[in-house]
Amino acid sequence: MATLMMKKIAKDLNKIRVLDENGALVAYYALLPADFSGGDSKLYLENPTSQRRMYRIYQNMKPFLFPIVPAHDCTVIYLTFEAGVEITVAEHLEEYIYDNQ
Repeated sequence: MATLMMKKIAKDLNKIRVLDENGALVAYYALLPADFSGGDSKLYLENPTSQRRMYRIYQNMKPFLFPIVPAHDCTVIYLTFEAGVEITVAEHLEEYIYDNQ
């Protein structure tokens, strides 16, 4: 129930657009504030394309999560982090090798 409410509220937020290398839209995302339903912050991630997509979620420019979102669907991801952390999203295109740095 809470996730459905968050999805409805996210529709009214200013969502950030994620574009591929050709400039085509591949995602929208928005950070929902921690006080929205108490506790952790939430990331609303929407896939407006007709294909299932994998994304990279970065925390201070380091990838830490790789969600897969079905076509024409959205998800809410619960995040725990300190103040001052920058969260960004990009499309996952190629194999990523984590260098542990």
